[in-house]
Amino acid sequence: MTNAQQAVARPASGFAHRVLGRELIESAVMAFDLVLAFGCSLVAFLIYYVPRYGGAELLPRYLLLGLLGGVFLLQIGRLRGWYQVKHLASVSGNLAPLWLAWSFAALLVATAIFLLKLGDEFSRGWFVAWWLLGMPALGLGRLAAASAITSLQQHGALCRRTAIIGTGERALQLYRELQSDELAGQYAVVGVYADGSAAGAQGLPIDGKVEDLAGYVREHQLELVIVAAEPRSTESFRELVERVRELPVDVWLLSDPIAVPLAKPALDFIGSHPFLTVAEKPLKNWDLIAKRVLDIAMSGSLLLLLAPLFALVALAIKLDSRGPVFFRQKRFGFGGRSIEVLKFRSMRTDLQDATGAQRTVQGDPRVTGVGRFIRKTSIDELPQLINVLRGDMSMVGPRAHPIAMKVGDEYYHQAVRRYAARHRVQPGITGWAQVNGSRGEISTMQQALRRVELDLYYIEHWSLIFDLKILIKTVTTVLSARNAY
Repeated sequence: MTNAQQAVARPASGFAHRVLGRELIESAVMAFDLVLAFGCSLVAFLIYYVPRYGGAELLPRYLLLGLLGGVFLLQIGRLRGWYQVKHLASVSGNLAPLWLAWSFAALLVATAIFLLKLGDEFSRGWFVAWWLLGMPALGLGRLAAASAITSLQQHGALCRRTAIIGTGERALQLYRELQSDELAGQYAVVGVYADGSAAGAQGLPIDGKVEDLAGYVREHQLELVIVAAEPRSTESFRELVERVRELPVDVWLLSDPIAVPLAKPALDFIGSHPFLTVAEKPLKNWDLIAKRVLDIAMSGSLLLLLAPLFALVALAIKLDSRGPVFFRQKRFGFGGRSIEVLKFRSMRTDLQDATGAQRTVQGDPRVTGVGRFIRKTSIDELPQLINVLRGDMSMVGPRAHPIAMKVGDEYYHQAVRRYAARHRVQPGITGWAQVNGSRGEISTMQQALRRVELDLYYIEHWSLIFDLKILIKTVTTVLSARNAY
């Protein structure tokens, strides 16, 4: 391990680590803008409207307009990428676009009032006061954010743990620039990886091959991979990019644009080097926080609500057969890491397979009498609510497969192309595949491919509404389950 790796590579610490640092700052500024728009509507009402017209009972409708303006501002800022730390760190040149966006958000609010024919119900003076108050407030907020970010960068608190793929001169130039004083507080190069067996350019430390990168991501909280390799052929380069896109990190391409599917057509710069974004972490910022809040609320509530059922099932298991109440199994978690998943024990302890290599089939002699019932009703899965509460799993996501799970004679994770891309989000108790009939035994390659396709569809189309839809469909799917045994 290089000195750079030793300085910044630390074991992952779960959800808390992923929302701290840059993402927390970005989320905090977004929250500030929303509160600011809301607060300015309150101040404008108190200093302009009340002294002239009274009518404090009308305050809620004015606060609602302020909140609407804040939502518009957030959407504009997110579309333009203004909430990224690299933009927030510099006030110069960013205030004019910010004030223009605030003015446009106010215009959208005015348009909404006009279209709803509510012009006579709102004070134009209040509207102007609200808009004017927002201008300096936004400017002061951005100055404070830039000052805080600069201080944190100087202490290395906002460094993005970055890996470079490439061994040529372009990779060497990028490596040196990322270690320059200008970018040192933004990026920390924790490893340089070779695509193939090519020797590195002089002065470029090589930490391993691309094949080693996935293992490093599993062990440490890597955040960014920059592909700076010089392609031997178009096809090999595409294969390299597709392989790296399966990692649960942002992936940037430092090369001339090539015909690969892009997460978004974004061209930006790292110092003097142009790059394209070819993959982004599926969940970050508010999305990650919202999903985690939903997980904690639902798993905590269900554990309290289902406590009597847990006690009854535990008693039935102990009376039915010898052995522990819970079955513990190593499975793939976020980033391909190994997690211990809990289930109610449904098999005889002398016959159960903790590795998951042996498939459960209909009429399986290993399954106990109680086990057959709790598997049929999916009650055996309920202890995974504990996994959700402690952050190993989510309520919704690709199912956590046993590490030794097989399709035919091959391990599932080796047999199916793009299988590793399932690990870009946390595994779930239920998922899009399960509510679309892809549950139970996987005995053919076609079934395996279908399940991975559904899991990847979920990751690419994730939203909180989508999660809620899956949770609702899960209830009806369990009630009508026919292929669980």
